Amino acid sequence: MKNTFGFVEFQTEHYFKVVVDRVVTFHECYIQHNFIEDTEELIEEEKAVLTIKQWELIKPVVQYIFNSQLKEEGKRTSRFVKGDNYLSKLYGKQLLVLVWAIELTDKQLDIKNAVLNWKGFSREEQWWLFTMINAASGKSKDRFGWRAGIKEVLLYNPTNKGGANNGKLKK
Repeated sequence: MKNTFGFVEFQTEHYFKVVVDRVVTFHECYIQHNFIEDTEELIEEEKAVLTIKQWELIKPVVQYIFNSQLKEEGKRTSRFVKGDNYLSKLYGKQLLVLVWAIELTDKQLDIKNAVLNWKGFSREEQWWLFTMINAASGKSKDRFGWRAGIKEVLLYNPTNKGGANNGKLKK
């Protein structure tokens, strides 16, 4: 598979899927084991939806950051394409923190601020934020708790940290 970020087919029971179509949907996928009935079921939960416009504003930066991380790990780089794109659970968690922050805005400046602030967090901080947000309000239509808070943190607090170059997004 060419359109994967750290995802190894048949070696993972927990991953994320980004579906790029008329809108962009983000899904968390995992195998649920029922040990009593000795069955397994693939669960796919929709976590968020973005417009193509929103997606196109964040995609180049996300792709660049993920490919840099993959190179550091000695893994093959990738790109997002139309259709299904697969991410390892850690890359999916990182991405959803940003997606949740921008899902209700289409203002380019707000999205740019969110990307700059998101880049200022370490991967471990992004994973932790995902865990907190997902536990309380991780479903696609949820708009409360930590999920509302991440919008405040990323959208409305511009910073020069995390690779900002005088307010310009770097690829």
